[in-house]
Order: sequence, then C-alpha cells, then structure tokens
Amino acid sequence: MAAWLSQSVMWRNGSWLLQRPIAVAQVYSRRVGSDSSAPGHLYTFQDKPRTVEDLPRVSFLELMYRLTFQGFLSRIHELQIYEKQRHGPIYKDALKSVCVTTPKLLEEIMRNDDKFPNRGDMSLWQEHRNLRGFGYGPFTENGENWYNVRTVLNKRMLHPKDSAQYGDTLNGVVTDFIKRMYYLRQCSPTGDLVTNMANELYHFSLEAIASILFETRLGCLEKEIPAGTQDFINSISKMFSNNFVVMLLPKWSRGILPYWGRYIEGWDGIFSFATKLIDKKMEFIQQCLDNNEEVKGEYLTYLLSNTQMSTKDVYGNITELLLAGVDTVC
Repeated sequence: MAAWLSQSVMWRNGSWLLQRPIAVAQVYSRRVGSDSSAPGHLYTFQDKPRTVEDLPRVSFLELMYRLTFQGFLSRIHELQIYEKQRHGPIYKDALKSVCVTTPKLLEEIMRNDDKFPNRGDMSLWQEHRNLRGFGYGPFTENGENWYNVRTVLNKRMLHPKDSAQYGDTLNGVVTDFIKRMYYLRQCSPTGDLVTNMANELYHFSLEAIASILFETRLGCLEKEIPAGTQDFINSISKMFSNNFVVMLLPKWSRGILPYWGRYIEGWDGIFSFATKLIDKKMEFIQQCLDNNEEVKGEYLTYLLSNTQMSTKDVYGNITELLLAGVDTVC
C-alpha cells in the first residue's frame, strides 16, 4: 500500500508523542494560522519531542472535496501519494490516523513495535463479525489476543521451513498463470498484449493464497471462471469498494444510504464462500476419523485438527488470511 496507517504513538506528560525510533525523520509542520495545503517551516524531531498535534494534517472537508470533486474515491492509492507530496513522509489524515509513507520509517516502527501491538481501529470489520457471529482474525484482533492468534497461524505459514512445503502447490499456480498469459496474448487484437494486467494479478494472488488456505483450486486462472468463484470475487470487490465510504459516513445514515447494506452483503458473500470450503474440509477430516484413517492435509487441516481454535475463529482467521494474501499482491 502507498501508506501505512500507524497508531504507534505513546502517552507522556499528558500528550501523545511519536515514538523515538522515528525521531530522525523530517516532517512538515504548519505554522499557526497557515493553510493546511502549504507546508510551513521544516522541523526535525531531533530539535525537540514532537507530538502528534504538530504533524501536518488533512481536514475532513479536504478529504471529502478530493473524493467527491477530484475523483479520488476510486483512486485512493493516488490520493495517498498526493498527500505525501503535500505533507511529507508523516502526516495525520482526516480519520485521525498517522500515515507513515517511507520504507525506512516503516522499518523503524515495525522493529520497535510492542509484543502486543495495537494495529489501529478495525471496528468496522469487527461490526460484521459481531453481527454474524464470526471470530476475529489477524486483521481484527489487537494486543495479546492478536499475539496469540499469530502464534498459532505462524506455525504453518511464515516460518521458512514450513512455507517450503507449499512449493509444489504454488508452482502449479504459477504454471497455470503463465499459460493464461499466453492465452490472453493470443486472444488480443494485436496478438501480443495482455490487457488489464492488474486484474490478472489479482486472480493469480487469489488462486495462490486459496490453494494454500483451502487446499483446493478455485479456478481463477481458467478460461471461464466458475460461477461460485466469480461470485466470491465480486463479493470481495463489493466489500472493499464500500468499506471506505461506510467508514466516512455517520452511523445514522446506514438505514438511508445503500453503502452499509452493500458492505455487509460483500462480507456475507466472502464468508459464505469461505465457510463452505472450510465445512467441506471438516467433513473430510471427520470421515477420516470415523474410518480410523490418518488425517492428511496442509494448512487448513492443521488448524482444524491440531489446534484448540474454535470453528467460528477458524472461519474468521482463514477468511482474513485470504484477504491479506490478495491485498499483499494487489
């Protein structure tokens, strides 16, 4: 992503202070009374401790103007780049989050993060989980609960020795992706062009992460995508496209404007697809146990048969890992 929304601040002497690891960075701080769009004097955190209130900020009215009249609603990534050019590598956005936009600063924040971090406000996603009775995952958990979840998930996902076991699975996905690239080139008017490459990378990332999490292929790289898989893809798009709008609107508007309903419909479609695949794997495991057969499988099988994670938490964690895999690439 173009910007990383960080809550990495600490309370000291009655105010929120930026942590020391980012003290070497320079930020633009507006003079009192100056316009927010014009950077003022350039300060460094080495001069004296700076609070979050000293950061340049984007007002809510500015944000709404850019989204509504400048067309940034469908180009959020470009808006993040634009705000970085205006305000520098660290600024406060209209939603009161601190945006950190350089690799160096991100590295320093991550290296000095707490053992039990607070990743920020994910209450909007939590609302859907609470509404439908699903557990929280790595996106929606915080603090010690997040740490406990990641401890379980890491064992078969992030450790190099464990991740190596997915090599054959991912090689199969890569092979199919290359075949699809050749097919799309041949179908193009010029015979050598793949149009909408971003969409193809999205399908590739979805197929890859799903092949690990669900231990099955979704068909995202086939000439004709299966109807159920296409509905799932559409649900992801619906959720993400309405997420930002719902975040900006007051709660009282949910019964009047259509965005909240679309947002929930998107999540419902995502979880409906994921839970069907998880339930299918649970039935397979139960059949193996009933027949006194060895339970064989990879990531999902491990979560279902070798951990104390409840079914509702498996639903929440697997679904959020799926979205994390897609978002990392696209």
